[in-house]
Amino acid sequence: MSQEPAAEKSTAYRVAAGTALFITMRWCFRLIGLVSTVILARVLVPEDFGIFAIAASYITLIEGLTDLSVRSSVIRHGGEDRSFLDTVFTVQLLRSLLVCAVVLATSLIVPALVEDDRIGPVIWCLALNTLWSGVLSPRMALFERELDFRRELLMQFVGKILSTIAAITVALIYETYWALIVGSLVGSLSRVTTSYILAPFWPRLGLQQWRKLFNFAGWVSAATTVDTLGHQFDSIIIGGFLDVRSAGIYRVGSEFAALPLGEFLPVLSRTLFPGLLKFKDDIPKLRQNTLDAVEMICTLALPIAVGFAFVAPEVVRILYGDKWIAAIPIVQAVSLCVGIEALGGSVSTSVAMARDHTKFLFGRSVAYSLSRLPAFIIGAWLFGINGALVGYLVGSLLLAGANVTILRTLLETSYGAIATRVWRAAAGVAAMAAVLWLVPTHYGVSDGVGNDVVNIAVKMALGAATYTIVRVAIWQLSGTAEFSERSMLRVWSAVAARLPLRLGTKAGRE
Repeated sequence: MSQEPAAEKSTAYRVAAGTALFITMRWCFRLIGLVSTVILARVLVPEDFGIFAIAASYITLIEGLTDLSVRSSVIRHGGEDRSFLDTVFTVQLLRSLLVCAVVLATSLIVPALVEDDRIGPVIWCLALNTLWSGVLSPRMALFERELDFRRELLMQFVGKILSTIAAITVALIYETYWALIVGSLVGSLSRVTTSYILAPFWPRLGLQQWRKLFNFAGWVSAATTVDTLGHQFDSIIIGGFLDVRSAGIYRVGSEFAALPLGEFLPVLSRTLFPGLLKFKDDIPKLRQNTLDAVEMICTLALPIAVGFAFVAPEVVRILYGDKWIAAIPIVQAVSLCVGIEALGGSVSTSVAMARDHTKFLFGRSVAYSLSRLPAFIIGAWLFGINGALVGYLVGSLLLAGANVTILRTLLETSYGAIATRVWRAAAGVAAMAAVLWLVPTHYGVSDGVGNDVVNIAVKMALGAATYTIVRVAIWQLSGTAEFSERSMLRVWSAVAARLPLRLGTKAGRE
Protein backbone atom coordinates (compact mmCIF):
# COMPACT_ATOMS: atom_id res chain seq x y z
CA MET A 1 0.00 0.00 0.00
CA SER A 2 1.44 3.40 -0.99
CA GLN A 3 2.09 5.89 1.74
CA GLU A 4 -0.51 8.61 2.00
CA PRO A 5 0.90 11.87 0.63
CA ALA A 6 1.50 14.58 3.16
CA ALA A 7 -1.00 16.91 1.52
CA GLU A 8 -3.67 14.25 1.83
CA LYS A 9 -3.25 13.69 5.55
CA SER A 10 -6.03 14.83 7.82
CA THR A 11 -5.60 18.53 8.49
CA ALA A 12 -7.55 18.05 11.70
CA TYR A 13 -4.66 15.96 13.13
CA ARG A 14 -2.03 18.46 11.98
CA VAL A 15 -3.98 21.43 13.27
CA ALA A 16 -4.63 19.61 16.55
CA ALA A 17 -0.88 19.13 17.04
CA GLY A 18 -0.08 22.78 16.32
CA THR A 19 -2.98 23.92 18.47
CA ALA A 20 -1.89 21.74 21.38
CA LEU A 21 1.60 23.26 21.34
CA PHE A 22 0.28 26.79 21.07
CA ILE A 23 -2.31 26.25 23.79
CA THR A 24 0.26 24.75 26.15
CA MET A 25 2.47 27.81 25.86
CA ARG A 26 -0.43 30.24 25.99
CA TRP A 27 -1.66 28.52 29.12
CA CYS A 28 1.69 29.31 30.69
CA PHE A 29 1.00 32.94 29.85
CA ARG A 30 -2.50 32.63 31.25
CA LEU A 31 -1.09 31.20 34.44
CA ILE A 32 1.19 34.22 34.74
CA GLY A 33 -1.79 36.48 34.13
CA LEU A 34 -3.90 34.60 36.65
CA VAL A 35 -1.24 34.96 39.33
CA SER A 36 -1.04 38.66 38.53
CA THR A 37 -4.82 39.09 38.70
CA VAL A 38 -5.08 37.19 41.98
CA ILE A 39 -2.38 39.37 43.57
CA LEU A 40 -3.93 42.56 42.20
CA ALA A 41 -7.43 41.49 43.27
CA ARG A 42 -6.24 41.12 46.86
CA VAL A 43 -4.36 44.44 46.85
CA LEU A 44 -6.92 46.50 44.94
CA VAL A 45 -10.73 46.66 45.24
CA PRO A 46 -13.50 45.87 42.70
CA GLU A 47 -13.99 49.59 42.05
CA ASP A 48 -10.38 49.86 40.79
CA PHE A 49 -11.00 47.08 38.29
CA GLY A 50 -14.25 48.77 37.29
CA ILE A 51 -12.48 52.01 36.35
CA PHE A 52 -9.99 50.11 34.20
CA ALA A 53 -12.67 47.86 32.69
CA ILE A 54 -14.90 50.73 31.57
CA ALA A 55 -12.00 52.70 30.05
CA ALA A 56 -10.51 49.65 28.33
CA SER A 57 -13.91 48.57 27.00
CA TYR A 58 -14.49 51.98 25.45
CA ILE A 59 -11.14 51.94 23.64
CA THR A 60 -11.68 48.34 22.51
CA LEU A 61 -15.09 49.41 21.22
CA ILE A 62 -13.59 52.16 19.05
CA GLU A 63 -10.83 49.82 17.87
CA GLY A 64 -13.36 47.16 16.94
CA LEU A 65 -15.48 49.62 14.98
CA THR A 66 -12.43 50.38 12.82
CA ASP A 67 -10.90 46.89 12.66
CA LEU A 68 -9.53 46.03 9.21
CA SER A 69 -8.47 42.39 9.78
CA VAL A 70 -5.19 42.99 7.98
CA ARG A 71 -3.52 40.07 9.74
CA SER A 72 -5.92 37.60 8.13
CA SER A 73 -5.28 39.22 4.76
CA VAL A 74 -1.51 38.71 5.14
CA ILE A 75 -2.10 35.05 6.03
CA ARG A 76 -4.36 34.69 3.00
CA HIS A 77 -2.09 36.33 0.42
CA GLY A 78 1.41 35.85 1.84
CA GLY A 79 4.25 38.35 1.89
CA GLU A 80 6.18 37.80 -1.33
CA ASP A 81 5.10 41.24 -2.58
CA ARG A 82 6.92 43.91 -0.54
CA SER A 83 4.45 46.58 -1.64
CA PHE A 84 1.63 44.56 -0.08
CA LEU A 85 3.39 44.54 3.31
CA ASP A 86 4.01 48.29 2.95
CA THR A 87 0.30 48.76 2.34
CA VAL A 88 -0.54 46.67 5.40
CA PHE A 89 1.81 48.72 7.60
CA THR A 90 0.49 52.02 6.27
CA VAL A 91 -3.14 51.02 6.78
CA GLN A 92 -2.37 49.82 10.33
CA LEU A 93 -0.68 53.12 11.15
CA LEU A 94 -3.44 55.29 9.68
CA ARG A 95 -6.07 53.31 11.54
CA SER A 96 -4.26 53.65 14.87
CA LEU A 97 -3.94 57.41 14.41
CA LEU A 98 -7.64 57.65 13.56
CA VAL A 99 -8.64 55.59 16.62
CA CYS A 100 -6.48 57.72 18.92
CA ALA A 101 -8.02 60.92 17.53
CA VAL A 102 -11.56 59.60 17.99
CA VAL A 103 -10.82 58.34 21.51
CA LEU A 104 -9.34 61.67 22.61
CA ALA A 105 -12.15 63.67 21.02
CA THR A 106 -14.89 61.62 22.71
CA SER A 107 -13.15 60.72 25.97
CA LEU A 108 -15.53 62.77 28.15
CA ILE A 109 -18.64 60.84 27.10
CA VAL A 110 -18.04 57.72 29.17
CA PRO A 111 -17.09 59.54 32.43
CA ALA A 112 -20.30 61.54 32.13
CA LEU A 113 -22.32 58.39 31.47
CA VAL A 114 -21.09 56.53 34.56
CA GLU A 115 -20.62 59.74 36.60
CA ASP A 116 -16.97 59.14 37.43
CA ASP A 117 -14.36 61.70 36.32
CA ARG A 118 -11.46 59.35 37.08
CA ILE A 119 -12.16 57.38 33.89
CA GLY A 120 -11.22 60.25 31.52
CA PRO A 121 -7.45 60.31 32.21
CA VAL A 122 -7.38 56.51 32.12
CA ILE A 123 -8.87 56.55 28.61
CA TRP A 124 -6.26 59.07 27.46
CA CYS A 125 -3.41 56.90 28.69
CA LEU A 126 -4.77 53.61 27.33
CA ALA A 127 -5.10 55.21 23.90
CA LEU A 128 -1.33 54.82 23.64
CA ASN A 129 -1.86 51.05 23.36
CA THR A 130 -3.72 51.63 20.10
CA LEU A 131 -0.99 53.89 18.76
CA TRP A 132 1.75 51.36 19.49
CA SER A 133 -0.19 48.41 18.07
CA GLY A 134 -0.46 50.31 14.79
CA VAL A 135 3.25 49.92 14.13
CA LEU A 136 3.52 46.19 14.89
CA SER A 137 5.69 44.37 12.35
CA PRO A 138 3.38 42.98 9.62
CA ARG A 139 5.88 40.18 8.92
CA MET A 140 4.80 38.42 12.15
CA ALA A 141 1.71 37.14 10.33
CA LEU A 142 3.84 35.38 7.70
CA PHE A 143 5.10 32.87 10.26
CA GLU A 144 1.53 32.15 11.32
CA ARG A 145 0.71 31.38 7.68
CA GLU A 146 3.16 28.46 7.93
CA LEU A 147 1.78 27.37 11.33
CA ASP A 148 5.03 28.50 12.96
CA PHE A 149 3.99 30.17 16.21
CA ARG A 150 7.32 30.24 18.03
CA ARG A 151 7.95 33.93 17.40
CA GLU A 152 4.39 34.84 18.30
CA LEU A 153 4.68 32.93 21.57
CA LEU A 154 7.97 34.59 22.46
CA MET A 155 6.56 38.03 21.72
CA GLN A 156 3.53 37.36 23.93
CA PHE A 157 5.73 35.92 26.66
CA VAL A 158 7.93 39.01 26.83
CA GLY A 159 4.89 41.28 26.93
CA LYS A 160 3.15 39.25 29.63
CA ILE A 161 6.18 39.05 31.92
CA LEU A 162 7.01 42.76 31.73
CA SER A 163 3.35 43.74 32.06
CA THR A 164 2.91 41.56 35.15
CA ILE A 165 6.06 42.87 36.84
CA ALA A 166 5.09 46.48 36.19
CA ALA A 167 1.48 46.11 37.38
CA ILE A 168 2.30 44.22 40.58
CA THR A 169 5.15 46.61 41.47
CA VAL A 170 2.97 49.71 41.15
CA ALA A 171 0.07 48.03 42.98
CA LEU A 172 2.18 46.97 45.94
CA ILE A 173 3.77 50.41 46.28
CA TYR A 174 0.83 52.71 45.62
CA GLU A 175 -2.30 50.50 45.90
CA THR A 176 -4.01 52.34 43.06
CA TYR A 177 -5.89 51.43 39.89
CA TRP A 178 -3.06 53.06 37.93
CA ALA A 179 -1.18 49.79 38.40
CA LEU A 180 -3.52 48.21 35.84
CA ILE A 181 -2.91 51.02 33.35
CA VAL A 182 0.87 50.92 33.73
CA GLY A 183 0.92 47.15 33.28
CA SER A 184 -1.17 47.38 30.11
CA LEU A 185 1.04 50.07 28.57
CA VAL A 186 4.29 48.27 29.37
CA GLY A 187 2.96 45.01 27.90
CA SER A 188 1.81 46.52 24.60
CA LEU A 189 4.99 48.55 24.07
CA SER A 190 7.22 45.54 24.75
CA ARG A 191 5.26 43.40 22.27
CA VAL A 192 5.72 45.95 19.51
CA THR A 193 9.44 46.23 20.20
CA THR A 194 9.85 42.46 20.28
CA SER A 195 7.98 42.05 16.98
CA TYR A 196 10.72 43.95 15.13
CA ILE A 197 13.44 41.89 16.78
CA LEU A 198 11.78 38.62 15.76
CA ALA A 199 10.42 39.72 12.37
CA PRO A 200 12.64 42.57 11.09
CA PHE A 201 10.83 45.01 8.82
CA TRP A 202 11.90 48.46 7.66
CA PRO A 203 8.66 50.45 7.43
CA ARG A 204 7.82 52.24 4.21
CA LEU A 205 4.61 54.12 3.58
CA GLY A 206 2.53 53.14 0.58
CA LEU A 207 -1.00 52.18 -0.48
CA GLN A 208 -0.34 50.53 -3.84
CA GLN A 209 -2.02 47.25 -2.86
CA TRP A 210 -5.01 48.63 -0.98
CA ARG A 211 -7.51 46.97 -3.31
CA LYS A 212 -5.96 43.55 -2.75
CA LEU A 213 -6.02 44.13 0.99
CA PHE A 214 -9.64 45.23 1.26
CA ASN A 215 -11.06 42.78 -1.27
CA PHE A 216 -10.43 40.02 1.27
CA ALA A 217 -10.63 41.93 4.54
CA GLY A 218 -13.76 43.92 3.75
CA TRP A 219 -16.43 41.52 5.01
CA VAL A 220 -14.21 40.25 7.84
CA SER A 221 -13.70 43.83 9.02
CA ALA A 222 -17.41 44.55 8.83
CA ALA A 223 -18.13 41.40 10.85
CA THR A 224 -15.60 42.41 13.50
CA THR A 225 -17.14 45.87 13.70
CA VAL A 226 -20.61 44.49 14.36
CA ASP A 227 -19.23 41.89 16.79
CA THR A 228 -17.69 44.72 18.78
CA LEU A 229 -21.10 46.29 19.24
CA GLY A 230 -22.33 43.00 20.65
CA HIS A 231 -19.52 42.51 23.17
CA GLN A 232 -17.61 45.62 24.17
CA PHE A 233 -20.53 47.54 25.61
CA ASP A 234 -20.88 45.11 28.53
CA SER A 235 -18.77 46.89 31.16
CA ILE A 236 -20.05 50.30 30.06
CA ILE A 237 -23.67 49.13 30.31
CA ILE A 238 -23.13 47.61 33.75
CA GLY A 239 -21.35 50.76 34.92
CA GLY A 240 -24.09 52.99 33.52
CA PHE A 241 -27.11 51.12 34.89
CA LEU A 242 -25.48 50.01 38.15
CA ASP A 243 -22.11 51.38 39.35
CA VAL A 244 -18.36 51.20 38.77
CA ARG A 245 -17.94 48.51 41.43
CA SER A 246 -20.43 46.23 39.64
CA ALA A 247 -18.59 46.83 36.36
CA GLY A 248 -15.35 45.72 38.02
CA ILE A 249 -16.94 42.57 39.42
CA TYR A 250 -18.47 41.77 36.02
CA ARG A 251 -15.15 42.35 34.23
CA VAL A 252 -13.13 40.13 36.56
CA GLY A 253 -15.82 37.43 36.65
CA SER A 254 -16.37 37.29 32.89
CA GLU A 255 -12.63 37.23 32.12
CA PHE A 256 -12.06 34.48 34.67
CA ALA A 257 -14.95 32.46 33.20
CA ALA A 258 -13.37 32.63 29.75
CA LEU A 259 -10.01 31.43 31.09
CA PRO A 260 -10.40 27.66 30.39
CA LEU A 261 -11.49 28.12 26.77
CA GLY A 262 -10.20 31.64 26.17
CA GLU A 263 -6.93 30.32 24.81
CA PHE A 264 -8.18 27.12 23.18
CA LEU A 265 -10.77 28.59 20.79
CA PRO A 266 -8.93 31.65 19.39
CA VAL A 267 -5.74 29.64 18.93
CA LEU A 268 -7.67 26.90 17.17
CA SER A 269 -9.09 29.44 14.75
CA ARG A 270 -5.62 30.76 13.97
CA THR A 271 -4.22 27.30 13.29
CA LEU A 272 -7.29 25.93 11.52
CA PHE A 273 -7.58 28.71 8.95
CA PRO A 274 -4.15 28.10 7.32
CA GLY A 275 -4.80 24.34 7.43
CA LEU A 276 -8.19 24.51 5.73
CA LEU A 277 -6.83 26.73 2.98
CA LYS A 278 -5.28 23.59 1.47
CA PHE A 279 -8.75 22.16 0.81
CA LYS A 280 -10.67 25.30 -0.15
CA ASP A 281 -11.36 23.87 -3.62
CA ASP A 282 -11.99 20.30 -2.48
CA ILE A 283 -15.36 20.30 -0.70
CA PRO A 284 -15.37 16.63 0.40
CA LYS A 285 -11.96 16.93 2.10
CA LEU A 286 -12.85 20.33 3.53
CA ARG A 287 -16.09 18.88 4.92
CA GLN A 288 -14.37 15.87 6.49
CA ASN A 289 -11.61 17.87 8.16
CA THR A 290 -13.98 20.58 9.37
CA LEU A 291 -16.47 18.15 10.91
CA ASP A 292 -13.58 16.33 12.58
CA ALA A 293 -12.53 19.65 14.11
CA VAL A 294 -16.11 20.41 15.24
CA GLU A 295 -16.36 17.04 16.93
CA MET A 296 -13.03 17.43 18.71
CA ILE A 297 -13.90 20.94 19.92
CA CYS A 298 -17.22 19.78 21.38
CA THR A 299 -15.57 16.75 22.98
CA LEU A 300 -13.14 19.00 24.85
CA ALA A 301 -14.88 22.37 25.19
CA LEU A 302 -18.32 21.36 26.46
CA PRO A 303 -17.20 19.36 29.53
CA ILE A 304 -14.58 21.99 30.38
CA ALA A 305 -17.12 24.83 30.26
CA VAL A 306 -19.79 23.01 32.26
CA GLY A 307 -17.32 21.59 34.76
CA PHE A 308 -15.77 25.00 35.37
CA ALA A 309 -19.21 26.47 36.08
CA PHE A 310 -19.80 23.89 38.82
CA VAL A 311 -16.46 24.48 40.60
CA ALA A 312 -16.66 28.28 40.25
CA PRO A 313 -17.85 28.99 43.84
CA GLU A 314 -14.89 27.23 45.43
CA VAL A 315 -12.31 28.48 42.92
CA VAL A 316 -13.37 32.13 43.22
CA ARG A 317 -13.22 32.03 47.02
CA ILE A 318 -9.79 30.40 47.04
CA LEU A 319 -8.16 32.65 44.44
CA TYR A 320 -9.86 36.02 44.90
CA GLY A 321 -11.17 35.99 48.45
CA ASP A 322 -14.58 36.63 50.00
CA LYS A 323 -14.84 40.22 48.70
CA TRP A 324 -15.30 38.79 45.20
CA ILE A 325 -18.06 36.24 45.92
CA ALA A 326 -20.50 38.43 43.95
CA ALA A 327 -18.57 37.31 40.85
CA ILE A 328 -19.54 33.63 41.32
CA PRO A 329 -22.83 33.69 39.34
CA ILE A 330 -21.10 35.72 36.62
CA VAL A 331 -18.36 33.11 36.28
CA GLN A 332 -20.92 30.31 36.11
CA ALA A 333 -23.18 31.95 33.53
CA VAL A 334 -20.41 33.24 31.26
CA SER A 335 -18.62 29.88 31.38
CA LEU A 336 -21.75 28.16 30.06
CA CYS A 337 -22.19 30.83 27.37
CA VAL A 338 -18.59 30.42 26.20
CA GLY A 339 -19.16 26.68 25.92
CA ILE A 340 -22.30 27.22 23.85
CA GLU A 341 -20.54 29.68 21.54
CA ALA A 342 -17.81 27.10 21.00
CA LEU A 343 -20.27 25.09 18.90
CA GLY A 344 -18.84 25.80 15.47
CA GLY A 345 -17.66 29.32 16.30
CA SER A 346 -13.96 29.22 15.45
CA VAL A 347 -14.51 26.54 12.80
CA SER A 348 -17.21 28.44 10.90
CA THR A 349 -15.00 31.53 10.84
CA SER A 350 -12.07 29.55 9.43
CA VAL A 351 -14.21 27.84 6.78
CA ALA A 352 -15.76 31.13 5.64
CA MET A 353 -12.35 32.76 5.27
CA ALA A 354 -10.85 29.72 3.56
CA ARG A 355 -13.64 29.70 0.96
CA ASP A 356 -13.68 33.50 0.56
CA HIS A 357 -17.29 33.71 1.77
CA THR A 358 -16.63 36.19 4.54
CA LYS A 359 -19.98 37.90 3.97
CA PHE A 360 -21.48 35.03 5.99
CA LEU A 361 -19.45 36.25 8.96
CA PHE A 362 -20.92 39.71 8.58
CA GLY A 363 -24.45 38.32 8.51
CA ARG A 364 -23.74 36.22 11.59
CA SER A 365 -22.37 39.22 13.45
CA VAL A 366 -25.37 41.37 12.58
CA ALA A 367 -27.82 38.72 13.81
CA TYR A 368 -25.79 38.19 16.99
CA SER A 369 -25.43 41.86 17.89
CA LEU A 370 -29.05 42.73 17.10
CA SER A 371 -30.19 40.01 19.50
CA ARG A 372 -27.58 40.09 22.26
CA LEU A 373 -27.09 43.83 22.76
CA PRO A 374 -30.78 44.75 23.28
CA ALA A 375 -31.30 41.67 25.48
CA PHE A 376 -28.25 42.59 27.58
CA ILE A 377 -29.35 46.24 27.95
CA ILE A 378 -32.95 45.40 28.84
CA GLY A 379 -31.84 42.71 31.27
CA ALA A 380 -29.37 45.04 33.03
CA TRP A 381 -31.93 47.84 33.16
CA LEU A 382 -34.71 45.72 34.67
CA PHE A 383 -32.90 43.06 36.70
CA GLY A 384 -29.29 44.16 37.13
CA ILE A 385 -26.39 41.79 36.48
CA ASN A 386 -28.58 38.67 36.57
CA GLY A 387 -30.80 40.10 33.84
CA ALA A 388 -27.76 41.05 31.78
CA LEU A 389 -26.49 37.48 32.03
CA VAL A 390 -29.80 36.20 30.65
CA GLY A 391 -29.32 38.53 27.69
CA TYR A 392 -25.81 37.13 27.27
CA LEU A 393 -27.25 33.60 27.15
CA VAL A 394 -29.84 34.56 24.52
CA GLY A 395 -27.10 35.89 22.27
CA SER A 396 -24.93 32.81 22.77
CA LEU A 397 -27.72 30.43 21.76
CA LEU A 398 -28.48 32.39 18.61
CA LEU A 399 -24.77 32.60 17.75
CA ALA A 400 -24.40 28.83 18.02
CA GLY A 401 -27.35 28.40 15.66
CA ALA A 402 -25.80 30.82 13.16
CA ASN A 403 -22.48 29.00 13.29
CA VAL A 404 -24.10 25.68 12.49
CA THR A 405 -26.04 27.25 9.62
CA ILE A 406 -22.83 28.64 8.11
CA LEU A 407 -21.19 25.23 8.30
CA ARG A 408 -24.18 23.52 6.71
CA THR A 409 -24.15 25.98 3.81
CA LEU A 410 -20.43 26.22 3.06
CA LEU A 411 -19.72 22.52 3.59
CA GLU A 412 -22.76 21.52 1.53
CA THR A 413 -23.94 19.16 4.24
CA SER A 414 -26.99 18.82 6.50
CA TYR A 415 -27.91 19.71 10.07
CA GLY A 416 -28.21 16.00 10.77
CA ALA A 417 -24.62 15.33 9.66
CA ILE A 418 -23.39 18.04 12.03
CA ALA A 419 -25.60 16.78 14.86
CA THR A 420 -24.16 13.28 14.58
CA ARG A 421 -20.73 14.77 15.36
CA VAL A 422 -21.98 16.64 18.42
CA TRP A 423 -24.59 14.52 20.18
CA ARG A 424 -22.19 12.17 21.96
CA ALA A 425 -20.39 15.06 23.66
CA ALA A 426 -23.74 16.69 24.49
CA ALA A 427 -25.05 13.47 26.06
CA GLY A 428 -21.91 13.07 28.16
CA VAL A 429 -22.08 16.66 29.37
CA ALA A 430 -25.78 16.37 30.23
CA ALA A 431 -25.09 13.30 32.37
CA MET A 432 -22.11 15.04 34.00
CA ALA A 433 -24.21 18.11 34.85
CA ALA A 434 -26.97 15.95 36.34
CA VAL A 435 -24.49 14.24 38.68
CA LEU A 436 -22.73 17.46 39.70
CA TRP A 437 -26.07 19.13 40.40
CA LEU A 438 -26.55 16.69 43.27
CA VAL A 439 -23.30 17.76 44.98
CA PRO A 440 -24.01 20.35 47.74
CA THR A 441 -22.50 23.76 46.93
CA HIS A 442 -21.87 26.66 49.31
CA TYR A 443 -22.22 30.11 47.71
CA GLY A 444 -21.47 32.35 50.70
CA VAL A 445 -18.23 33.34 52.36
CA SER A 446 -15.57 30.67 52.68
CA ASP A 447 -15.97 28.10 55.44
CA GLY A 448 -12.32 27.07 55.04
CA VAL A 449 -9.90 26.62 52.15
CA GLY A 450 -9.59 22.94 52.98
CA ASN A 451 -13.31 22.36 52.47
CA ASP A 452 -13.25 24.23 49.18
CA VAL A 453 -10.30 22.17 47.91
CA VAL A 454 -12.05 18.92 48.85
CA ASN A 455 -15.23 20.03 47.08
CA ILE A 456 -13.29 20.89 43.92
CA ALA A 457 -11.56 17.51 43.94
CA VAL A 458 -14.86 15.65 44.44
CA LYS A 459 -16.61 17.58 41.66
CA MET A 460 -13.72 17.12 39.22
CA ALA A 461 -13.52 13.39 39.91
CA LEU A 462 -17.28 12.85 39.60
CA GLY A 463 -17.55 15.01 36.50
CA ALA A 464 -14.63 13.40 34.66
CA ALA A 465 -15.74 9.89 35.59
CA THR A 466 -19.34 10.47 34.52
CA TYR A 467 -18.41 12.05 31.20
CA THR A 468 -15.89 9.35 30.38
CA ILE A 469 -18.21 6.48 31.31
CA VAL A 470 -21.07 7.87 29.22
CA ARG A 471 -18.84 8.45 26.20
CA VAL A 472 -17.33 4.98 26.40
CA ALA A 473 -20.79 3.44 26.85
CA ILE A 474 -22.10 5.19 23.73
CA TRP A 475 -19.03 4.11 21.82
CA GLN A 476 -19.47 0.47 22.81
CA LEU A 477 -23.24 0.37 22.28
CA SER A 478 -22.99 1.96 18.85
CA GLY A 479 -20.10 -0.27 17.84
CA THR A 480 -18.30 2.59 16.05
CA ALA A 481 -15.67 5.06 17.15
CA GLU A 482 -15.95 8.65 15.96
CA PHE A 483 -12.97 10.86 15.12
CA SER A 484 -12.51 12.19 18.66
CA GLU A 485 -12.57 8.69 20.13
CA ARG A 486 -10.11 7.38 17.56
CA SER A 487 -7.84 10.35 18.31
CA MET A 488 -7.97 9.70 22.05
CA LEU A 489 -7.26 6.02 21.45
CA ARG A 490 -4.29 6.91 19.25
CA VAL A 491 -2.87 9.20 21.97
CA TRP A 492 -3.41 6.54 24.66
CA SER A 493 -1.75 3.88 22.51
CA ALA A 494 1.26 6.10 21.90
CA VAL A 495 1.62 6.84 25.63
CA ALA A 496 1.17 3.20 26.58
CA ALA A 497 3.78 2.14 24.02
CA ARG A 498 6.39 4.58 25.29
CA LEU A 499 5.78 4.12 29.01
CA PRO A 500 7.36 0.63 29.30
CA LEU A 501 10.40 1.85 27.32
CA ARG A 502 10.91 4.78 29.66
CA LEU A 503 10.42 2.65 32.75
CA GLY A 504 12.88 0.08 31.37
CA THR A 505 15.44 2.78 30.63
CA LYS A 506 15.07 4.20 34.12
CA ALA A 507 15.42 0.74 35.72
CA GLY A 508 18.54 0.03 33.64
CA ARG A 509 20.17 3.23 34.83
CA GLU A 510 19.42 2.33 38.43
